[in-house]
Amino acid sequence: MAKTQKVVLIVDDSPLITKVVGAVVTAMGHHAVEVPDAPSALMTAETLPPDLVFLDLHMPEMSGLEMLARMRSIPGLSKVPVVLLTSSRNTEVVTQAAKYGVKDYLSKPATPTKIRQKVNKYLGS
Repeated sequence: MAKTQKVVLIVDDSPLITKVVGAVVTAMGHHAVEVPDAPSALMTAETLPPDLVFLDLHMPEMSGLEMLARMRSIPGLSKVPVVLLTSSRNTEVVTQAAKYGVKDYLSKPATPTKIRQKVNKYLGS
């Protein structure tokens, strides 16, 4: 069973968001890795490559888009599916994110049902 467990990286400066997403991911049988900022997320992703990333757009220090640009330049991380976590309705941000291969987003506050749908969509059950 442990071999099928997927690594899900959750990057958000809100501890509440990371805990909620992490709890849903863990309950689904996957390994949730919760980090509070983009620099930590990049270091974590290089040592423990994720199968899926939930990424907040607006964070201090480095934005989600900046992190995404850096992540896409790292061998082995260029194709990892990324779901943006955002409360923004700015279509320009979604367009920018699409340039980095982001095909999905989740509006905050995210419900457990919506989180499960995204995990199932990219990782199976």
